[in-house]
This record gives sequence, C-alpha cells and structure tokens, in this order.
Amino acid sequence: MIENLKFFQDRMLLLNVPTSDAKSLGLSKDRTTTIVRKYIENMQTLRVARAETTTCIEAKPGKGDTVSLVVCERERFDELQTTIKATTERIKSLETAIERLDAMGATFLSDLQQRSLNASSSIIRQQSNIASYTSIFSARNPTKSPEEVLQLPEFVKKRAVAEGIIHNSQATLAELKAKITEIEAVLSAVGC
Repeated sequence: MIENLKFFQDRMLLLNVPTSDAKSLGLSKDRTTTIVRKYIENMQTLRVARAETTTCIEAKPGKGDTVSLVVCERERFDELQTTIKATTERIKSLETAIERLDAMGATFLSDLQQRSLNASSSIIRQQSNIASYTSIFSARNPTKSPEEVLQLPEFVKKRAVAEGIIHNSQATLAELKAKITEIEAVLSAVGC
C-alpha cells in the first residue's frame, strides 16, 4: 500500500505543520511533498465522486424481494463517471511516481539543492584559496619567479589539498545534479 512507503510517510507528517516550525514549513512546500498532497487530494476527490454517484440512482422494486438500481440523473451520473475515471488514472500515475521515488530513496529536493549549493560553494572557495596561496607565496618569495613559486613544496602541498577538495566537491556536485534531475523528471511527469 502506498501509504506504508517511507517516502509517503515522511511527507505525510509535513502536510499540516505549524508556521512556527520554519524548517518543516519549508519541507512542506517541497515538490516531493507536493506529490503526496496531490495524491491525497485526488483520493478525496475520488471518494466524493463515488459518494455522489449514489445520489444519481434510485432503487426500483423488482420481482419478489429483489431491487434494481436505476440511473435517475443520467447527465450527472455520466459526469461523475468521467471524473471517477480521470481521477483514478491520476491516482495510478501518482502512485507509480511515489513508488519510483521511494525505490530510488529520494530525499527532499530542497535538501539536495542545498547540498548542491554547498558543493558549488566549496569549489569556488578552494579555487579562491589557490589564488590566495599564489599571491601569499609570491609576496613571501619576491626573489623567485612565478614558476618557482608554484613549485615550492609548501605551495604544492596546499594546492594539492585544495585541488583534492575541488575534485571531491565536483564529484559530489555531479552526483547531486543527476539525482535532482532524476527526481524532477519523475515529479514533472505527474505535474508536480
């Protein structure tokens, strides 16, 4: 059952959060929460349409102790059947998307986007550090050429550390972007 999935349950808790809880309020507006909200809204629409269908039929006595149901408001009944069919199709699409998101271990998009921003910031910060190291080591060693400064063991060590961080951050960023793209594709396919 869709309601038992971790993805679904994590977001159900966020549908009615108090405005004083800023983090939860932010997560309640996340696109991954929107899909759960949309699923619940469609389930409610389906329940109402099914219940209203009974107002369009009436019982007619049959032979003996039997009763037959007869449509007494054909136009409204047909409208409701169209609504039921369309809503059921939307629910199936939403269920498939939620199951897919759960299977991929999808987290909140806003969390992934923040982590992506952090990785990008780390890359920029380390690139800036390398530029600063170059200036600092050049100032400390005015008699050396720029090429010699770049070969100083202390500079090489600091640059290697910064480049390692840049490499790791770039790998993390690429992974996060792929995950974000995959989640967004699933959400967009169902209009979320």
